[in-house]
This record gives sequence, structure tokens and C-alpha cells, in this order.
Amino acid sequence: MDYDIPKEDMDKMYLFYRSTDKSGVETIRLTAKPSKILLGKKEIKEVQVLNKEGYTWVSMQQGGLLKVRHETGGEVAVYK
Repeated sequence: MDYDIPKEDMDKMYLFYRSTDKSGVETIRLTAKPSKILLGKKEIKEVQVLNKEGYTWVSMQQGGLLKVRHETGGEVAVYK
């Protein structure tokens, strides 16, 4: 599956990655909370408990810890 990122969105992203598994959980340390996260082309929501597709954010003294859970695909775009 190809994922085309519009050129104008490149400056708005922290990162883009493809997981090797269709389902999984990734933990990423960032300098600030993301404004949105896309799984494929669908925006996923922040959840309190990571028992379904979505993400959690834990603030730290500097930045925070992002955990992303995906069940339907492995392409993730994290926006500033």
C-alpha cells in the first residue's frame, strides 16, 4: 500500500512510519503532544486505556511519551 504525503504536510509532521505488523503498539518519546495522528488516512483518537485502536499521551518534565495502537494497518503519521 502506498501512502502519499502531500508536500505541504511534510513541515507539519513529527514523523511518519510503517510498522511491519498490521496490528501492534509503538512507544515513542516526543518533545510535545501531537495535534493529530493518522492511521492510513483515518484520524485516530486519544483514549484513556489502550485496549483498542487509538493513542495515549503521558506528559513528562520535557515532552512526553506517545503510545500508538493500531489494529487495521501499519502506516502512521504523527502531526505537530
